[in-house]
Amino acid sequence: MRNLIIYISFFFLTSCSKKHKELSLNQMKVVMWDLLNAEEFMKIKATNDSAYVIKNNRPIYYQKVFSLHQISQLDFDKNYQYFQNHPNEMKILLDSISNFGIKKREWVIKRL
Repeated sequence: MRNLIIYISFFFLTSCSKKHKELSLNQMKVVMWDLLNAEEFMKIKATNDSAYVIKNNRPIYYQKVFSLHQISQLDFDKNYQYFQNHPNEMKILLDSISNFGIKKREWVIKRL
């Protein structure tokens, strides 16, 4: 009886824990694109301001990107870990980010 109570308690505790949000390849592509842009923005800001420390500001900008896409740091980390464990899918993701950037640049150039 005691073991049954322990198992039931464990089941309820684990079932109530928050599951991470699974991101599709396209969602992950856009999130990573925005994170890369945030990194570039911080690098540019650091070259113009010697007191600006990227390491201190990175969590702030990353959190802004995550809130923009309505995900958490844990959601991103779990999805990124999935892609790290699946190299073929990671290659597809990285290629799609590159193509996404090319299309964005072409769109901007056409608008000029």
